[in-house]
Amino acid sequence: MKPVRGFVHLETTAPYVQTCPRCRRSILYGLAEGIAARVDVVPISGTQEAAAAAAGIQTFTLRRTGLVQRDAIRRTDPALASPVLAEHRCPPQPQQLSLLPAPGGSR
Repeated sequence: MKPVRGFVHLETTAPYVQTCPRCRRSILYGLAEGIAARVDVVPISGTQEAAAAAAGIQTFTLRRTGLVQRDAIRRTDPALASPVLAEHRCPPQPQQLSLLPAPGGSR
C-alpha cells in the first residue's frame, strides 16, 4: 500500500521562470517554505535589500533547492548571502490624462 501524500506544510519547490500576467516581465515562481513566492530575476545588493525591507518588500535567497525566505536572522547568515532576490512588484502603470476640461471649468 502506497502512502498518501497530503498537503505538506513549509514545502519548498524549485522555482521556475514565468511571465507576470500584469506587467509581462519575467519572474521566478516557487514555493518558499509553504508560501507562494514571485520574485524578480535580477539580484539586489545589500543596500537595496535594506531599502526593500524598510518598504515591506520580502526578499529571498536563491538556492539549488529553491527560494529561502529572508528575515532579520537569515540576513546575517553568510551561507545565505547571495544571490538575493526581491519580491516582484509591478511597476506603476501610466495613467491616461483627460483632454477634456474639468466639469464646471471654463477655457
